[in-house]
Amino acid sequence: MLDIMRQNASSWIVKILFGVIIIVFVFAFGMSSLDNNGDPILAYVDEEPIPRKEFESTYARTTEALRRSQPNMTAEQLASPAVKQMVFNELVNRMVILKEAERLGIAATDKEVARGIASIPAFWNANKQFDKEIYQAALRSQRMKPAEFEANYRIGLIMDKMRGTVSATAEATPELARQIYDWVLETATVRYIPFNVENYTGDVTVTDEQIAAYYEEHKDRFTRPAMSTFEVIAFTPPALAPFQEVSDEEAKQFYEASPKAFTEPEQAKARHILIATEQGASKEAIEEARKKAEEVLARLKKGEDFGKLALTYSEGPSASKGGELGWFPRGVMDPNFEQAAFDLKVGEISEPVKTPFGWHIIKLEERKEANKLPFDEVKGRIKTTLAQEKAADQTSDMLDQAMDRLVSGMSIEDIASELGILSNTTQPLPKQAAVQYLGMTPEAADILFALPKGESLKTPLGVKDGYLLARKIEDIEPQPVPLPQVKENIVKQLQAEGAAEMAKAEAEKALEALTGDDAEAAAESYAKRMVVSEPFNRRGPIPGIGENQELVTAAFGAEPGQWFPKVFQANDGFIVAAMDHLIPAPADEWNKDNSHWVDTASQKYGDEVFQAFIYELRSKANVELVRPDLLN
Repeated sequence: MLDIMRQNASSWIVKILFGVIIIVFVFAFGMSSLDNNGDPILAYVDEEPIPRKEFESTYARTTEALRRSQPNMTAEQLASPAVKQMVFNELVNRMVILKEAERLGIAATDKEVARGIASIPAFWNANKQFDKEIYQAALRSQRMKPAEFEANYRIGLIMDKMRGTVSATAEATPELARQIYDWVLETATVRYIPFNVENYTGDVTVTDEQIAAYYEEHKDRFTRPAMSTFEVIAFTPPALAPFQEVSDEEAKQFYEASPKAFTEPEQAKARHILIATEQGASKEAIEEARKKAEEVLARLKKGEDFGKLALTYSEGPSASKGGELGWFPRGVMDPNFEQAAFDLKVGEISEPVKTPFGWHIIKLEERKEANKLPFDEVKGRIKTTLAQEKAADQTSDMLDQAMDRLVSGMSIEDIASELGILSNTTQPLPKQAAVQYLGMTPEAADILFALPKGESLKTPLGVKDGYLLARKIEDIEPQPVPLPQVKENIVKQLQAEGAAEMAKAEAEKALEALTGDDAEAAAESYAKRMVVSEPFNRRGPIPGIGENQELVTAAFGAEPGQWFPKVFQANDGFIVAAMDHLIPAPADEWNKDNSHWVDTASQKYGDEVFQAFIYELRSKANVELVRPDLLN
């Protein structure tokens, strides 16, 4: 350990480590939080370590996946203890399962790993064959080495084998599957009377006294938050890439070594007219839609304009554009649609084509054959990729050099100048914006904004893909926004609140009448305003009303004709609603596809069995969390 420190005495990490060692020995003597390679340990599971690095890389992949699948999640939610605890639990689960797999002799061979990776479509070429160049380029774009990906894939195979072994006996009976089918596909309708907020807005009068009172009561809403400006150097591949030299020759070599990565696939440009059918539609409805499509096709064959007929008859989202779909390659459209489109000659119109969405009439307008993009066209993109790869290799070394200079008292601006890179001065930023703009966690932002004016960070802060050094330039105190600047917004808010109160009061008055002594007369008076919803299932939403799980639950538990005992909020205001009727799951669909539902029920049953198995393994495991602070 001492030899390593001496060899790296110039490293900023060691300078920080010397300050930390004393604290570690005072508070945790005899309890090492480092593994044999010096990597901090997050936890032990039956004395097997979970390194901090493994946790952080898994957490980064998880948050990136969440960010893509849940774009509305905020940075705070992604950095929350709940997400970190979820990642930690998954790592513990994986360890106990892999340990049990080893005990049972369950493993994944190299041949199984190779076969599985080769079956992933993302790594296929245009002929649907595994392509090593595409595989390596895809991993490179994710900054992942093949060995790391293959190790993770092997673990996934073992986990799948364990799940299959444990849940092999979890087979649902047809009777249980039918109960699930009936429960899932049963639908309901409600009758309701809407009380839209906008109908009452004109009746709301807002006075200057109300505006002033609202402004004073919600002054925190009309105050610009505290902000700060910083001088920063970012040590990330995108920030350092502009300072890397990439020659045309290097770019050309990369281009020639990865030809598949720069091949533009065959593409078609088409229009279509869709005669839609609902999912699960009857044979009669499907045949009726086909006949309608044939009628439209007959008019096209007589020379009528495709775009105009699409505007009139198409029931797809592209109808307003005359059925225009733009350019698309193979592999993105429904297989039947794609086959028909690419089989056409330019200018030809297809016979009606059936897909799950209905019947399509397709016109091929243009076609592009597969071709390799010219080097000059992709040279800039290649140079950016190579520059970022070079920068990634230099990030740690440049950060060490910067920290040496920072410790010696050099300014951020001079450090950047000496290293041949740039420092940047941010715009005034509130703390929340810094999380998004600078790509850091809320905890890191707290540290950054706590800096005294003129002071620099003593250690780098982690940001997305790297680190950040910063000096605080200026603090700007919170400032109230003058009332005249927000008066219009306050008026709209007060009008909306007043109109909502009126709408709700009218709805409650109607409900009282509809459930009172003279309910028949009340029902008659509201008859013209009554609306019957489209069918909805237990997941919602209710067409015309929106997401309201409380109303959905109430509907499936009520008797037909029964008014619900409370007013519900809807998309546009409030409603008074009554149960209309339940619609049983279609029996003919069960008869056609009951094996699918048995398989689905067995899958769910198997999931429950496997979760119970994991719970039992964890209950027997000794889990020691060494660094709980990393989950906060």
